[in-house]
Amino acid sequence: MNNKFVIWMNIPSIHQASLFGRLFDSNEDIIVAYYLPKNVCDERNESGFITEINSSKEVVICDLIDLDKTLVDWKDRTHIIPGIGDSFCRKLLCKLIFNRVKWGHWSEHYRIKMNWFLTLPVRIFYSVLLNLSSQFVIVQSDLAVKQFKYLGVNTRKIKKFNYTISKDRIIKESSKKQSDIATFVYLGRFEKVKGVDLVLHAAKYCSDNNIKAHFTLVGSGTLESHIRNYISQFGLEKTLDVRLPIDNANVVSELSNYTALILPSIYDGWGVVVNEALSAGIPVIVSNKAGSSDLIKNSECGFIFDGKDELFSICETVADSGFDVSTFDKCKRLAFKNSSEEKYMEFIDIVLGENDNS
Repeated sequence: MNNKFVIWMNIPSIHQASLFGRLFDSNEDIIVAYYLPKNVCDERNESGFITEINSSKEVVICDLIDLDKTLVDWKDRTHIIPGIGDSFCRKLLCKLIFNRVKWGHWSEHYRIKMNWFLTLPVRIFYSVLLNLSSQFVIVQSDLAVKQFKYLGVNTRKIKKFNYTISKDRIIKESSKKQSDIATFVYLGRFEKVKGVDLVLHAAKYCSDNNIKAHFTLVGSGTLESHIRNYISQFGLEKTLDVRLPIDNANVVSELSNYTALILPSIYDGWGVVVNEALSAGIPVIVSNKAGSSDLIKNSECGFIFDGKDELFSICETVADSGFDVSTFDKCKRLAFKNSSEEKYMEFIDIVLGENDNS
C-alpha cells in the first residue's frame, strides 16, 4: 500500500492549517505543495489570509522545470490536485498521467455562471479523466457531489470531506448576556457573492415590523459604502451596525456574543465561519447555496434558508422564540465532531484506502 501522498494547493489557507497540522503529525508521509499564482496571492493578502508556509512538510513549486525534477522523486506518491482551472495544474495533470503517477481530485463545488457553461466541454473532458485515471474525487459538500454527478463522474469515486477547524477553538462557556433582543451577526467579506444585501433587507424587515432584533455586520469589502448608505437611507442606525474585521484568533470569542450567525451567501464553496460559529456555541442561519449548510442539515443547530422570505421568517421566529437552552452544547458537540482532530483520519482513509483498493 502506498502511504505517501502530495496535496497540491494554490496558496496556504488559514482554513486548512489545522487539518494539515494533524496530517503532518500522523505517521503517514505527507507533503503539501503550493504553486502560488500571483493573482490569488494578492487577492488573499488583501482579504487578510496568510500566504506564508510554516512547516518543513510544505514546499513551493512554481517553475515547471522544478516540477519535472520533483516528480522524479515523487513518482511513488499519490498526488491530490484541485482541478485544472489553472495552467500549472493542467500541465501537472498531463505529467502525472503521462508518467502513470497515481492522482486524485479535491475541491469545493463550482460557482455556476456564464463562464461555467462556456467551459462545460473542458469540465466534461476532465470528468472523463477522473473516471478513467483518478483514484478518487474528494469534494467538500453535497452541492459538490451533485455537480460532479451531473458532469458524469462515477459515484463510487466521489468521497465527501468537509472543511474542519481545531477543537481547541471550541469555547468552554458562553459569554453571551441574557437579552430580550435577538442579535444576529454576519462575519465575512462585504461582497455581492456573499449575499450581504439579504442581511440588510432582513434588518429593514425587522425594523418595519417592530421585531425585537439587532444585526451586526463584521468585515470589509467593496459593498461597505453601499451598506452604510442603506443604513442611512432607511434609518436603521438602531437596528444595524457595521464593525471592522477582527483577527482570526478572536473570531470564535466574538461570535459567542450573539444569538445566531447568518451566512446568506449566493455562492460559497464552504463557509468556514459556520464551523467557527458552532465552536462558539451559537446556531447558524445559512443559505442553501453555501457548502457549509451540510453541517446544519439534520441537526438542531440552526436553519437553512432559500431566499429572503425564508430568511425573514426565520429571523422573526428566532426573535419571538429564541433557541432551546441546550442549543449551546449541541452546537459545541457538532463542532467537535467536525474538528480536524476528529476528521483527519477519515481523510487519510479516503486517500490510502482507495490506493489500497486500486
